[in-house]
Amino acid sequence: NLMRVAGSLDDITKLKQAEAARQASEAAFRNSMECAAIGMALISPEARLVKANKALSAITGYSEAEMLAMDARVLFPDAFDEDRRQIRRLLAGEIAHYEMEQAFLTRGGRKAGVLVNATLARNPDDSPQQVVKQLRDISERKEMDRMKSEFISVVSHELRTPLTAIRGSLGLMATAMKESLPLKALHLVEIGHRNSERLIALVNDSLDMEKLAANRTHF
Repeated sequence: NLMRVAGSLDDITKLKQAEAARQASEAAFRNSMECAAIGMALISPEARLVKANKALSAITGYSEAEMLAMDARVLFPDAFDEDRRQIRRLLAGEIAHYEMEQAFLTRGGRKAGVLVNATLARNPDDSPQQVVKQLRDISERKEMDRMKSEFISVVSHELRTPLTAIRGSLGLMATAMKESLPLKALHLVEIGHRNSERLIALVNDSLDMEKLAANRTHF
């Protein structure tokens, strides 16, 4: 009997040690998460927010307690349905991770562009534990991209009109005045006409690339 009791005590000790190790590991992870420079969130298998770090609060303007209490659809209404669909795919084992851009509505009503990377953490028995999300604020990058596209579009449109006029004038000179122009002058006119056509092609290509980047091209 004494041996059986000792064996039971030994089993309980091992269980307690394993539980203590698990709790220490979770505490270390949560501490690392809280100190992370990018936003992080933990989502339960029921798709509920259970933890958000300070960096995510800085992005949204809401405290962790406020985000835990609110409907996630309020934070990213446009991407909510697709985000939940991807979470279901994670839980079903269809994908190992997903990445998507989401527009977060901050406390002040500003839209913040966020790049989301999500993976699924599993329990020792391989059952889903929680979805781990990393959220990076890309608002500044998206604004720079918008300004760049706007600049390219404006410059290209401003160049196309005078270039078209120059090409037309040089083309007219190269044909209608071909016989009256000196040979050297005609040669220069033809060079100018060819180069103006190349410039117009480059401007049109720039506009096409800008449309492709903005998903406004129709085939």
